[in-house]
Amino acid sequence: MLKKILWLLWIALFIPLALFAQNPVSSYNVRRGIEAWQQGDYQAAYDALSYEVEHINPQNGVAYAILAFVCHDAKVPSKMVRSANHAVKYLPNSDQQLLPEVLMLLHSFYWEAEDTIKAEEYLARALKVDTKNVKTYIYYDKFYRKLKRYDDMITLGKRAEKEMPKSSQGSQMQFEGFMAKKQYDEAMKAAGDIARKYSKSNDPEKYKLYAREYYMRALLAQKKYDKALQEALPLVDALHSNNVLNTIITIADSTDWQAVIDTLCIYEQEYDRQPWWGIMRGQIYRNQHRYAEAYVELYRCMQIQQMPDMWRHMGYIASNYLDDQKRAIDCLEHSIQLDSLNPGVHVLLGDVYYECKLYDKAIATLDKANRLAPGETDAYVLRARCMQETGRYDEAIEDFYSAMTANPQHGNFYFSIARVYGMKGDTAAMQEATEQGMKLYRLRRDSLGMNEYSSIGDYERACQVAREKLRPNSTNNYLYNTACVFALAGHMDEALKYLEQSMEKGFSNMTHIEHDEDLESLRNHPKYKELIAKYTAKNREMQQYVIEQTAK
Repeated sequence: MLKKILWLLWIALFIPLALFAQNPVSSYNVRRGIEAWQQGDYQAAYDALSYEVEHINPQNGVAYAILAFVCHDAKVPSKMVRSANHAVKYLPNSDQQLLPEVLMLLHSFYWEAEDTIKAEEYLARALKVDTKNVKTYIYYDKFYRKLKRYDDMITLGKRAEKEMPKSSQGSQMQFEGFMAKKQYDEAMKAAGDIARKYSKSNDPEKYKLYAREYYMRALLAQKKYDKALQEALPLVDALHSNNVLNTIITIADSTDWQAVIDTLCIYEQEYDRQPWWGIMRGQIYRNQHRYAEAYVELYRCMQIQQMPDMWRHMGYIASNYLDDQKRAIDCLEHSIQLDSLNPGVHVLLGDVYYECKLYDKAIATLDKANRLAPGETDAYVLRARCMQETGRYDEAIEDFYSAMTANPQHGNFYFSIARVYGMKGDTAAMQEATEQGMKLYRLRRDSLGMNEYSSIGDYERACQVAREKLRPNSTNNYLYNTACVFALAGHMDEALKYLEQSMEKGFSNMTHIEHDEDLESLRNHPKYKELIAKYTAKNREMQQYVIEQTAK
């Protein structure tokens, strides 16, 4: 947004004046187009600029350039490309302001279209026009990194360093390239260059902190955890950086997590009380499946600073790991009070209502999510499930189709629709939806997964796929879904094995487990009863710990 504002200021202040000297009408149309663009009235901007190039000056490169920006913001890619190409044709090659911007616009279009040759061609042309344009190097950085062309990234980084000796962009590109190639000594040298560049900036103290992030990342990549932690800890209170938070969490997960927790508690005493220390401890506890401690840490953060995201995380933990749905609802409602425009929180709250079988409340909450973000796939899917549970099958089918409209490549929705038709007893429609799903998967050359086979009732094939896909690092959700599939297929021993593994990895939502119809065949099995008793007791212990700690 800031980039756009700066460009608008530059265009509004300088370009119309130059044009006005040549052609008052031309200047008027361009000014009118810019003003409409600033106000978000893309149609008026398009009309004014189109009139300029169609009736006044068909070789007005500036008008074509601004028209390209307007079409880009209005999400009309075909007109954007046509306008941008005309701008490239008519703007002078010496234009080091608009021309590189237009070329990078074309680069982005072809990059999204996966035409890497064209994308690189336009980047090269932008660099040729202005070899000192930092933005062009930033685009190259992303481009080379995505294609894993790390040698090219390093080479161009060295060129950027020569062209812009006061900028750190060249050193940053070299750092990222050397890191990707695992040439850590060279990466550390590049980090030193970044630090030296930052030391000469207008705010050296601030940028010295950013420079330390590079050292920290290089040390972490080399598994020099003690040194990486020493670099990271002083940054926590100053930067609130995801790099720093993730580094400390990675160190905790890779070494002695309790020692890192203790270090955070000691180090925190040197600084003003801030929530970031608790956020890190909470994430470390969560990674160790110590969900009650994680919840308490986040709750204490809320006593320092109210943050909707933290209330959301607390609600998620309470629902999915503590099996405390009342507390989850309370947390998510707090989050909505602080940030009522976040559709994701409404979806989470709708999910908890769904788990509690409060279907009318769930539907009303999910409707709010859809009003805030039309096309919110998760909201449609959850709403469909509510309709399915209450026997409103036609509405469930409509919601699944709405979800598919929002995400047309997701073929699994056809199988969900087929399942609902099966519940209605409409076998012909069920077969048709299944065939449509199969056709989409064939077109994409994808294989059906465990969930797809399960949706159409082919449980044996679902079990076969599950056996092939299971890995030691499979998530608790995947293990739980695998347990459901094996239970539906009648393979009780395997179903119980995967259910236990999912619970060991943290799937402890007893409300969901005990009401899940997929597990109905396991209810009377002694092992199932043993697991339910064990994890219900564990959840009660965690709930009691939370009650005691949050009462202090």
